[in-house]
Amino acid sequence: ALLLQKGSYKPCPAGESRRVELAMQHIYEGRNEFKLLSVRGIPGVSNQWRSESTMLISDESIIFKPFGGANNQSIDFSFDDISDWSVVDNDHLRIGDSFIQVTSTNGDSIIFGVPFIRDAKHTLEYYWNNYRVSNGKPVKLGSTHGRPIVSVTTLSGEDPVGEPPVGQPEVVDQDGIVVRPGAKMIQRRNSGLTTTKEQNIVPSENKAVKKHWFKVVVHQGWLLKKGGVGIGAAKNWIKRYFVLYKTSQGHFLIYYSDFTECPMYTSAKNHRNIVDLAKTTFIRPGSNKAEYSDTPPHSFDIVTTEREWTLCAESQENVQRWLKILNHAVDAD
Repeated sequence: ALLLQKGSYKPCPAGESRRVELAMQHIYEGRNEFKLLSVRGIPGVSNQWRSESTMLISDESIIFKPFGGANNQSIDFSFDDISDWSVVDNDHLRIGDSFIQVTSTNGDSIIFGVPFIRDAKHTLEYYWNNYRVSNGKPVKLGSTHGRPIVSVTTLSGEDPVGEPPVGQPEVVDQDGIVVRPGAKMIQRRNSGLTTTKEQNIVPSENKAVKKHWFKVVVHQGWLLKKGGVGIGAAKNWIKRYFVLYKTSQGHFLIYYSDFTECPMYTSAKNHRNIVDLAKTTFIRPGSNKAEYSDTPPHSFDIVTTEREWTLCAESQENVQRWLKILNHAVDAD
């Protein structure tokens, strides 16, 4: 039991999560970064390790940064030039002696010592398998990270999975119309009781995020949720902008007060809350709160190990689309 409190197995402080931190980094930066405890193997590479060295894992490569992420100096290990990689988890024996061993196509090996080895392993699995799938190559078996769904097990047995449902990758206004920078927009705060209108201009896009936005976004749009000023039943139904992300740590449903507060338009982390879909126990089509007089139509529940979320779409077609996409994301995790 004591061993489970050390190294990669050490619990995070209350209210913190390494998975969520890595997921947010992926959303905002399009890659993940890990501190390096050591580098061994190829002499011309290993002798460049310093205490500030880091390793970046991206869509197409592993990048060794001898002077850390802020410095431009780097050594790239393209996935095309890697024949295989493996992970050795020694955290239950010696803290700080876990590593990822990367073998190149010419037979050379480089060993990256990293803390929290399980986080690094799952992250590399995601990027590596995504790359392999996109290039028609076999995936690396292990966790489900980055691997496409082949079949699902139901009460009636194992069923093959068809084509994944298609989401909305573009940012849309409350009428479902794709927005463009500089265009006029009408922001509305719909609580189910009152509607206010304020004319604004769509802000410029965040260039740092735009280049990978369509890789991490599965679906997005407006949904009603209960919240705001009030206590219990006195709270109002408010429209929020929801984005379903596919990250190296799984799928996360994140919502904002307005689409202008999502990463496409700002580097500030302005999200209202995060739903970790890997913790979903089930999704209930037709909320159990639908019988309440103040619950809008087209409602559904997302039940996780942490809490229950009741959301409402604007139409039956819209709610069916959300349900298909969310269930597919849960199955993938």
